[in-house]
Amino acid sequence: KGVATAIGIFGALSLTLLLVFIITWLLVAAISRYSSLASLLATMVTGLASFAVFNQQQELQLIGGVFWIVAFTFQRHRENIERLRDGTESKIGQKK
Repeated sequence: KGVATAIGIFGALSLTLLLVFIITWLLVAAISRYSSLASLLATMVTGLASFAVFNQQQELQLIGGVFWIVAFTFQRHRENIERLRDGTESKIGQKK
């Protein structure tokens, strides 16, 4: 739910940010097969991309907002991060 909301916000702010998120998510998911890892890395890369997208003085607040979303996403994914670290996170397509 949180990452879907973030995607919607990124898309509303900038088509470029939305594309950065989607492409990063697809690449990480295809390589790792971990949806949570793909979501975390895509959110982080999108945050970094916001520096290139919002480069005018009046757009600095948007960068702050994007990084708030990044921080919130990582905070909400604490359990996923622990499972990734422990090697117990389920992969995309893996039967439980």
